[in-house]
Amino acid sequence: MNKRKSQIDQDDGQSKRIRTDDTSGCTNKNKTLSTRIRKLPPPMPSSRTASGRASSVATTSAAKRTNVINVSRKKSAINYIRRIKSLVLELGATKIILNTLSAAIPFTLQLIPMIRKHLGNSTNAIRFLLRTRTVDVIDQVLPTDKEADIEMHQRSQSALRVVMLVGERREGEQGDSDQDGNQDEQQQPQPHAHAHVHPQSHTTKPKNRGVKRRLKDERKREQKRAENEAYNETNK
Repeated sequence: MNKRKSQIDQDDGQSKRIRTDDTSGCTNKNKTLSTRIRKLPPPMPSSRTASGRASSVATTSAAKRTNVINVSRKKSAINYIRRIKSLVLELGATKIILNTLSAAIPFTLQLIPMIRKHLGNSTNAIRFLLRTRTVDVIDQVLPTDKEADIEMHQRSQSALRVVMLVGERREGEQGDSDQDGNQDEQQQPQPHAHAHVHPQSHTTKPKNRGVKRRLKDERKREQKRAENEAYNETNK
């Protein structure tokens, strides 16, 4: 009796699955066509090119930057903390860059207090610079119909760049900000993340070409006057 009952339940389950998969009664024909979406990897964050090399040249032969870490949710937080700790304590790195996208941004922000906790006593000071931007990613839409073409869809994602600086603060460096939004001493913003600004560049006055031109004309007049006087003395 129990075997017969279980067999009937099994048959009912199969019939239910068949009914849900059946699309004969579907009025919209577009629903019967299924597509697959392939998410292409996002573009790598831009970085400065080496001196004497064009930006279009491939960097496969160049040494891999160990201080740049792309954070994702596939790895645990302790793995990233161990990697950062080895870079700081064993290799002596003073600058570590963390790059992350959309869904992994909250996970990256949770790493900041954990890094402070693990490296607070081992180093003099740790600062974090946070910068947000938008990245365009591309998805491939693969239809089941072989005759149809592959479509490319573009969408935008939020990106976060965390620059971790280890050591004492240098002159002309921006104030750091943590995940709570607190900022230290605000200094003059730099025009570019990697551009070096001379500390006296903000105090220089704009050039006044009108005054220089007048001074130049006066010098020319004095020079001509002196030449005329010397010529007159020689003719006497």
